[in-house]
Amino acid sequence: KAKNLALRLRGKKILTVGSQTFEVGIADNILARAQGLSGRPSLGETEGLFFIFPFASSTGFWMKDMNFPIDIVWINGGKIIGFSEHLEPEPGKSLFALPIYYPPGRVNEVLEINAGTVKKYNLQIGDAANLGE
Repeated sequence: KAKNLALRLRGKKILTVGSQTFEVGIADNILARAQGLSGRPSLGETEGLFFIFPFASSTGFWMKDMNFPIDIVWINGGKIIGFSEHLEPEPGKSLFALPIYYPPGRVNEVLEINAGTVKKYNLQIGDAANLGE
C-alpha cells in the first residue's frame, strides 16, 4: 500500500527540464522524501519523482529498497548543477552499507528518473527546471 505513497501524496505535475517534460510526483514533506521511490516496481519512460526542499543543502540520497536503477538530477535555483547517473539498487545490502550519493553543491530540488534518461534526453548542467501544474 505504501509503495506509491510518494506519488499519491500530491498528485502528479509536469516538470520541464531543458526541452524535455516529465510527469512527476512531488516529494515536498519529510514522509514523502523519506519514502522516495522505495518499493516502487518501476517508472514510466518520462516519469519521475521531484523532491522539493525548504532550503538549499547538500542532502545525501541512497538506494534503500529500490527495485530499478535511476539517474539523479541535482537542481538549485531552478538550474541543473549536476548528475549522478546509473545508480544501481543493492538488494540485500545492509542499510549501513548502502552508498550515499551527494550533490556537487547545495541543492533545493532533486529529480529522480530512470537510469539512462539524462543521456537519452541530453540534459545538461545549466538547463532550467520548471515545475508546472
